[in-house]
Amino acid sequence: MPRKLLIRPKMEMPSTATGRFGGIFVMIKEDNGEMRPLPHIPFSKRNGSPMFHSPDGFGIGYAGSGPSDLAIAICHLFNKPKLANEFKFQVIAKLDRNKDYDIPLIHIEALLERIASGKPV
Repeated sequence: MPRKLLIRPKMEMPSTATGRFGGIFVMIKEDNGEMRPLPHIPFSKRNGSPMFHSPDGFGIGYAGSGPSDLAIAICHLFNKPKLANEFKFQVIAKLDRNKDYDIPLIHIEALLERIASGKPV
């Protein structure tokens, strides 16, 4: 089974649950079935404190701060942080906020390669 990114906008979890930021629960499902939260990556640090675009964390379905944080976190998985803004606009902003997603990481990698080569996704 390929590694996948699981996005669960409507999953009922306590807001303090690991992997949940804002209204979106995002996990990485490994080949062996183990799941781990997608880390919330700061875009910079000010006075040693991490800074995020969104105080509420991840989001999908629009081009705001929550999707920015999700795009940054996903692009860091592939060591392509400079593609985060374009990935947000071309992919994350277009996702339906009311749907669950199971996206193989190999598909995300292919999308990032298209973006890096200047092709639309």
